[in-house]
Amino acid sequence: MSLSPRFNIEFGKSSFVVYDTTCIYDSCSNEGGYGTPNKSISQATAATLTITIPGEETPVIVDVFPYLPSSTGSGFEVTYDDLDVSTIAPGEWKMKYTITFDDESTNEVENWYLNTCPIDCCLAERVKKIDPKCGGECDEETFRLISLLEGAKANHSYCDYDKAHKLALEVYNRCQCGC
Repeated sequence: MSLSPRFNIEFGKSSFVVYDTTCIYDSCSNEGGYGTPNKSISQATAATLTITIPGEETPVIVDVFPYLPSSTGSGFEVTYDDLDVSTIAPGEWKMKYTITFDDESTNEVENWYLNTCPIDCCLAERVKKIDPKCGGECDEETFRLISLLEGAKANHSYCDYDKAHKLALEVYNRCQCGC
């Protein structure tokens, strides 16, 4: 097997952190990891993250080298300034992590990530306002929005990114609590 890069994202309110989760080669548990017989981190000469923001056509390329690749568990923070946007939008984000090595070869991996951070914040504010004695339309709408968000997550898990994105935006647009 050859090097098989992996990465993960953790979204926050005004940024997200990219983690290289490729780890070190192990013949039993991680044949796609860094190190002999695969490329090592020390052979990397460049690394980029190509990001397609929800609702945008043209991707943004962020230089993550020399912070990534890494096997230390440390990540690289991408802020809205790096992307030239005013917020880290909810919805489906398409990202490609590309590593270039000293022999000019590249390895890349592409993933989709569902950002629910602003939606989770808004729903949490709505849930805190639920009054078990009163009930009512707001409570019912909150539970409906929670169900729609779970539907977005389920569709994301089954690779229906378009439907996941539409559901997430529907919840976000209907929730709007100013988080």
